Parts: sequence; structure tokens; C-alpha cells
Amino acid sequence: MHTSPSSGVCSAGEDEDACVNDNDCISDKCAYSSAYGTGTCTDGAEGSACASDGDCDSETCAQPSATYPGKCTDKADGSPCYVDNDCDTDLVCLSTSSSSEGICTDGANGDQCYEDNDCASGICYLYSSGVCTAGENGDPCYPSDDTDCLAGSTCIYYPNAASPYYVCSDGAENSPCYSSGDCDSNDCNTSTYTCNPVPPAP
Repeated sequence: MHTSPSSGVCSAGEDEDACVNDNDCISDKCAYSSAYGTGTCTDGAEGSACASDGDCDSETCAQPSATYPGKCTDKADGSPCYVDNDCDTDLVCLSTSSSSEGICTDGANGDQCYEDNDCASGICYLYSSGVCTAGENGDPCYPSDDTDCLAGSTCIYYPNAASPYYVCSDGAENSPCYSSGDCDSNDCNTSTYTCNPVPPAP
């Protein structure tokens, strides 16, 4: 039980209403924050307010620190988090910092990312915003940064791509190209911007 203030505010005791003690809430759950000296009524469901694991049906409260309020999480893909431990073992917490709320993610291709470790592929393409990619032929890459591509591929200028017009290419037949040097065959079809096959040996 927490010490009640000398004055208070009338409340219906519904979820998200202010509280100090559990009996201030219809749910009998007050997520009390010692940092603020007040709390929030909660039903313990996914995404609801919490101040400790016991406030949550899932028994996991994702919060920036032990004294600050957070949100209940079931640790699944897309659930709120602050650190990787707030997520299932095969997921990571995508967040700008441990004090900023993020979401649990499996780092699949197309998912948002901030660094390579956020992605299952180990490749986070950072341009206007980060996105996980496989680094395969045609996948976007940062201009002239081959690390956005699989080993053996390079990041090339490609006019058919979206801005900034750079994609990964391994130079094989039908791979993206812009000039002959982008292709194993040294022959880029500038009508389709794909590599022509290597000619047979004489």
C-alpha cells in the first residue's frame, strides 16, 4: 500500500484513471510509479499501464527503469519493449535507446531497423529510414556501400530503382546493371539494364 496524498481527485476508477492504491481502481490494480508519486488504473492486458511485472497478465512489464511506468507486454512480435529481455528469445527490441519505447521484432526482411543487429539477415539498409533486407540482387543499398549486399555482390547505380537509385548486383546473367563493368560478361543490356550472359568459350 502507498501513502495517500493529503488531497486527491474524484475518479471512476476505470482503466487509465489516476490512482494511488489498488482499491482506487475497479480492476483492483493500480500501477503505481514511485518516480511520480501516483499511478494509473490498469487491467493488466497487453499494452496496458504497469509499474511492475505483477501488474500484468503476462507477468512482464516493459519499462525504462524500475521506478518509471511502462506497458504490459506478451513479448511477441510487435509488442512494446525497452530492451531485448522484454521480448521472446528469438526477437529483439527495436528502439532508439533503452529509455525509449520500442517494439519487439524478428528482423524479417522489410521490417524497420536502426542497425544491422536488428535484422535476421544482418543487413539494415539505412537511407531515409532503416529497413531489413537480404542483400540480394535488386535489394536497395546505400550508394557505393557493398556491406549492404551479400558477399560477392556490389552496390551499383541502377536507374530503374527508387531513389537513391542504388541496388545490389552479383553481376551474373539477368542481374541489375548500368554499365558493362557491372557484369561478369562485361555486357550490360542498356535497354533492360540487366546483364547479358557470358558468351560461350570458343
